[in-house]
Amino acid sequence: MALILLHLASSSARSQENGLEGEYATAQQELAAGEVQQARAKLEKLGKANPGVAEIHATLGAVEFQLGDYAAALAELQRARNLKPALSGLDGLIAMSQAELGRFEQALPRLVAIFRTSGDPAINRLSGLQLERAYMAMHRDADAVAVALELQKQFPNDAEVLYHNERIFGNFAYLTVEKLVAVAPDSLWRHRAKAEADERQAS
Repeated sequence: MALILLHLASSSARSQENGLEGEYATAQQELAAGEVQQARAKLEKLGKANPGVAEIHATLGAVEFQLGDYAAALAELQRARNLKPALSGLDGLIAMSQAELGRFEQALPRLVAIFRTSGDPAINRLSGLQLERAYMAMHRDADAVAVALELQKQFPNDAEVLYHNERIFGNFAYLTVEKLVAVAPDSLWRHRAKAEADERQAS
């Protein structure tokens, strides 16, 4: 997330008028130093004083996302998009904010596009985790497994990725056994699956 914030901040800095540069530069420095609340206060003040500057709203939206206020993040990011649709970084943060708010249907197309096309590992990781959540919430379990496999390939030692993947793989295995029971309850394969499950529990 820090990479996204700094990317938006640097884009903003290039487009600010001279009168804003000092205050905005201070907010950037605070973000870089991890002083997120101080930066947020300055950006809120700048946004009110300069409501037509898309970059300020975009950066404030990224800060709100980092602080977990996803509704406020989405409002600021959408304001930035209305002001400057071509501003970089907006699609990913808007989609992830929508996902955090449970708006998975809205978020899904952008999450898929970003996960497939982003060359930034940090963005891939964030969008991939959100994409897993969206697919699971929508009961698209096979799609969630496909994303989990790709994330595990990209981040084989990431504890959060491994944690979520274990849940996804376990859920998919359970659903697969349920399907086997439904379609072939008396088959050799159903009995073998039960025997193997009993053996794992006993060990």
